[in-house]
Amino acid sequence: MIQFQSDQFQPPQESDYLAAVFGVNNQLHSDEANVHAVIANYANQRRESSISMVRFFDRFGNIGLGLEDFDSQTGEFVDQNLNAANAFMDGVATGAMIINTVHKGQVTVGAIADRMTAFDNREDGVDAIELRYKLVNQVVDRGGQGLALMGPIAGDILHSLEREDAPDTSQSYLFRAGCGAVVLAAAGIYRAIDQVKFTKSLAGAHDFDWSQGLERLVAATNLPPAE
Repeated sequence: MIQFQSDQFQPPQESDYLAAVFGVNNQLHSDEANVHAVIANYANQRRESSISMVRFFDRFGNIGLGLEDFDSQTGEFVDQNLNAANAFMDGVATGAMIINTVHKGQVTVGAIADRMTAFDNREDGVDAIELRYKLVNQVVDRGGQGLALMGPIAGDILHSLEREDAPDTSQSYLFRAGCGAVVLAAAGIYRAIDQVKFTKSLAGAHDFDWSQGLERLVAATNLPPAE
């Protein structure tokens, strides 16, 4: 019989995410700087040291700008401070910190940037305002699915972080949406990787000596061999 370790294909559990969120929360409060400044410093350092992180932040950065309300007459952003995009991107960076702990390098930010299911892109004949609403709904929906994977306690911690990160804006909920979207994308890639591993492990099943294995099993159970 082919034996597999019980956790060989086990996806991350709520306890894994919660431990990671606790660790990230401690990291974001490790000095006297505010949460936004710590996240920004982390993001800048990672961009400078990793081409994959540049692709990751550029990909999500374009999505973040798409979340901003704009003047349909001038095409300019209504909020010049880009609070929606900033809250979203701080959540994205926090999500990157979480998956780095949870997946331990098995899922990378480069893989997420390259394989993440596309959000709505601009389409001919589609009203730009309508497209923005669709994008916001998709981001919130995917973010919610990612938060559900992490569990309610982790969600409460992230809710507290978002209020520290963007206390003066109604768009702070996009912090959790960005974080959850990253976690969901990473979980999808992890499942795909494990499916490939599982399939490969089954591919060698024909190499197993089933007759010899059956003889050992019969001997172990003291049953007479079949005639």
